[in-house]
Amino acid sequence: MPSRRAFLRGVAALCPPGLSVGCTGIFGRDRPTERYSTTDRADRSATASATPTETETTAEPLNIATVALTGPVARAATLWNGNPLPTDDEYGRSLADTLGSDGPGLAGYFGRQHGLSPTRQALSPPFEITVASATQTDARDALATGSISIAGLGTEAYAPIDSELDLSGFVRHDLFRAGTVIVVSTALYDSGVTSITRADLLGIYNGRLDNWASLGGPAREIHLAGTVDVQGGPEIFKETVLAGQPRGGADELFGQVDRKVDTVSDRDDTITRIPVRDVRSLRDGGTTDYRILQIEVDGEPRGPGDIGYPATYPVPLFTTGAPGPREAAFLDALSADALQPEILDSDGRLHVLPTGADPNY
Repeated sequence: MPSRRAFLRGVAALCPPGLSVGCTGIFGRDRPTERYSTTDRADRSATASATPTETETTAEPLNIATVALTGPVARAATLWNGNPLPTDDEYGRSLADTLGSDGPGLAGYFGRQHGLSPTRQALSPPFEITVASATQTDARDALATGSISIAGLGTEAYAPIDSELDLSGFVRHDLFRAGTVIVVSTALYDSGVTSITRADLLGIYNGRLDNWASLGGPAREIHLAGTVDVQGGPEIFKETVLAGQPRGGADELFGQVDRKVDTVSDRDDTITRIPVRDVRSLRDGGTTDYRILQIEVDGEPRGPGDIGYPATYPVPLFTTGAPGPREAAFLDALSADALQPEILDSDGRLHVLPTGADPNY
């Protein structure tokens, strides 16, 4: 069996960082999970921290290889390895300030929840983390042989997981979702249009529905804003949301997302879709006068961060069996609210939303 160090040198040479992190923000479906089991944070806490007695720190690194999601995982690993401590300096706040005031550091905070002793020293986490890009087959084989502890094997839209890939014995962790969100202006949202069914969304796109009154909103004609370079939208969006049905033309086409959202904000009758990757950057840039619609699935409204939301898809990570204390600690850190602004892409690469998150903040 190759050593972890040898494996990481190999994949780093074959797949330099950044080579496999590009992704468009398009739609997808939840992948069937019959070939592996799944877990959430509660499961990780139960399996990895049944005995919360603290153990000594370890020099053995936690090695990770990913096909997609490399950027967010690598940034989280950098923060973990830095183990920033809380600070009393009002002009220099630390990420650890939101995690408690007893000084275990960022990595120490999550490690302690799974029985790992915090060092309480900056740049000294309970264990270090290395992240490398890899091909799907190499990442899967390395996880199976124990050369790595966590693998990202692809997404629905970018490097889809090969149906022939043997994932038996792996546990899937759907920490994030990527894709597209459906948005309207705040004025339209406040008038009662807070969710929409897939059938109604199809009706808007194919021209069958043309007035918001039929959807519980004001008596205004529906204005559909589209995007020049995608016309009917990505294939996955057309298959999962529009059910492969033909659609009519948009009322207005835009080449840039920010201009499209500005139109949504300025009008009280417009609906459009934007990539998840642009939600945070638009909000950070001051464009806030729009709201993200829920999509009703089997009568239940679901948001973009919810499993089953038709316009987003999961971005999974895998472990071999139930995660151990180290794997569980880092998976918890990855999905922690405090880290999201620091690790999520906003530069046109894969941008993800934590599963269960409400983007209408």
